[in-house]
Amino acid sequence: MKVYLVRHGEAGRADRDRDRKLTEHGKEQVTSLAKNMQENILNLSKIYHSGLVRAEETSSLLKKNLGTSVELEQRKGLLPDDLAESWLDEFEYADDDEEIMLVGHNPFMTILSATLLRNGDVVSFSPANAACFKRVGVNWELSWTCRPSV
Repeated sequence: MKVYLVRHGEAGRADRDRDRKLTEHGKEQVTSLAKNMQENILNLSKIYHSGLVRAEETSSLLKKNLGTSVELEQRKGLLPDDLAESWLDEFEYADDDEEIMLVGHNPFMTILSATLLRNGDVVSFSPANAACFKRVGVNWELSWTCRPSV
């Protein structure tokens, strides 16, 4: 199994945090990120996002620019302060050839990376950064990280 963790692109301001939209630069970041990681994503089966506007916009741009027809789905457990451990059970029972993308926020993405690696390492997620984790037996390995060119 492969899990792609992606932090949303740069977001602007709004009265409520959940309503923050991607800036034009944020949209450019996500488009660039998709192009940079496109050759490494072969069998993506689903893109999950937190439901916050900036994560949903990021998911849509990734889908479009990766040229995939996979479904986008809002899922609980991807908000900034959600518990990373909630995903471990789902990952444990997934097929070995399954590839899913989670689009969310910090600090959740960084905490999930540390939870998967279980060795003290973490991946730092700036806006529109991605990391691929591969399950090897009962452990997880960091396969690659990617960031936008803009």
